[in-house]
Amino acid sequence: MAATVCGNLYELAEHSGCKLLDLDLPTAFAERYPGPQFGVEGTRRLTGVFDRPIIGTIIKPSVGLSPEQTAELVRDLGDAGIDFLKDDELMADPPHSPLERRVECVMREIHRLADKTVRKIMYAVNVSDEVDAMWRHHDCVVRAGGTCDMVSLNHVGWAGVSALRSTCELPIHGHRNGWGMLTRHPSGPAAGLRGIQQAWEAAAQGVTLEQYAADHPELRQTIEKFWGKR
Repeated sequence: MAATVCGNLYELAEHSGCKLLDLDLPTAFAERYPGPQFGVEGTRRLTGVFDRPIIGTIIKPSVGLSPEQTAELVRDLGDAGIDFLKDDELMADPPHSPLERRVECVMREIHRLADKTVRKIMYAVNVSDEVDAMWRHHDCVVRAGGTCDMVSLNHVGWAGVSALRSTCELPIHGHRNGWGMLTRHPSGPAAGLRGIQQAWEAAAQGVTLEQYAADHPELRQTIEKFWGKR
């Protein structure tokens, strides 16, 4: 399927502006692969949060934090009431913070807090790696009492995610890092330029941006993309 919809079609000069916008799959295809094993209900059960949003944050040990330093940050966030923590996409199993040691240190803090609050923080460990290594990382998380794996979908590939899901005992947090290289320019750089030109045209004519955008799609898309980032 991937070769059909994302193959050489995009390399043909005749289709220089071709872009995949949507895809409908037959039921038989969906039935071939298992869906989420836990879903929203299971995630809420594991975090113990039912009547409000699950509040989480990303730990950035990729800047050089050791496993012990990462655990100290987890302690501070846990004492403050965090529900969900996850590894950064750049953090996997590096020399300065080996996955097994990081999981050991972080889960020690999580268990300490759970003994007081009777609620365990969900920590999504980045197990992204070769398939055999992902299984080993997963087993490490399970042994430590962890409740979530994280995997970089675009980097381990569909087959890698499917292989992990086939034996995984925990929820899988699918991280979409790398998505921007596929979707950052929905209309392309030329349309972005036209949006800027149209903004100037509106100003020169004394017309508001909203009025001019009504029949100028490039300007409208530019406003929708960047208006809230001023």
